[in-house]
Amino acid sequence: MLLEAASDDFEEPDLVRKLLRGLREVRMAKLRSGVDVLDAGGGKIAASREQQRKDRDREELENGYSGTADYDDDEMDMQ
Repeated sequence: MLLEAASDDFEEPDLVRKLLRGLREVRMAKLRSGVDVLDAGGGKIAASREQQRKDRDREELENGYSGTADYDDDEMDMQ
């Protein structure tokens, strides 16, 4: 913004523009790499939750719990 309005106040406005552009590119590259890391980590979190669910289901089957109950708490009489 300063370079647009008052470029004559800088000794080397073209050099300042070049340096600012370089900084912006480096920041964007870091941002993109950070987002890639977060995206990759999110898949691992979901995968571990899926694995936990599978392990829990397998343990319940091994212990004789099928997951299908004959009762429903909502149908219980509260007198």
